[in-house]
Amino acid sequence: MGAYFGNVMVLLPERQSLEEIPRLLHQAGLRLDDTFVCPQEEIWEEENVVAAALPPDTRWLTCWDPVCRQGFDPDLAEELAQIYGTVFHAPALSFSVEDGELLLMGCFLPARRFSRWYARGSKGILKEYGISSQAGAFPQEVSRLLPTPRIFPFHRVWSAPGIGQEEARLMNMAALFGFAPVSLDEGIPPPVKSRFFRVPYGI
Repeated sequence: MGAYFGNVMVLLPERQSLEEIPRLLHQAGLRLDDTFVCPQEEIWEEENVVAAALPPDTRWLTCWDPVCRQGFDPDLAEELAQIYGTVFHAPALSFSVEDGELLLMGCFLPARRFSRWYARGSKGILKEYGISSQAGAFPQEVSRLLPTPRIFPFHRVWSAPGIGQEEARLMNMAALFGFAPVSLDEGIPPPVKSRFFRVPYGI
């Protein structure tokens, strides 16, 4: 059986203070509380906690929270990216993988005032979720976050058929962008020597 997990990746500004990250994660958590009304016994059963890992040698902060950590539906992809991107004033990408069959990506680029979500998967799985095939279009705006030599490889990774291999597609994208998907539930730990943040919020 494939994995079910989600993250939000934030491309931190070059002069981002690490000491500020817990405060910003707390703000993101409060916005999650304001935006998503969830049954107390379901999503918030463990704790209201936003966690994040910052691997060495990258500006991509990997975040997970009660809304995204076990994956999410298409209608949440864009909104999750907006919440984190707005709080950090930085580009944010949300990702959700469902059983290797469906990959969702939300994108928020505050400097360009650009927001959109995308999806990759078989025609059958897209139809099952009511997702238009247009959601699989190449994310041109997202590609601008890459150095020029990596744009074509990203196009190749995104466009590959890869039926049932959406987790592998995400990992290939991660290698190009330099971010690190994390799911403690699925046994995908942060890279060694990552800086770890765990921030309670709400009640």
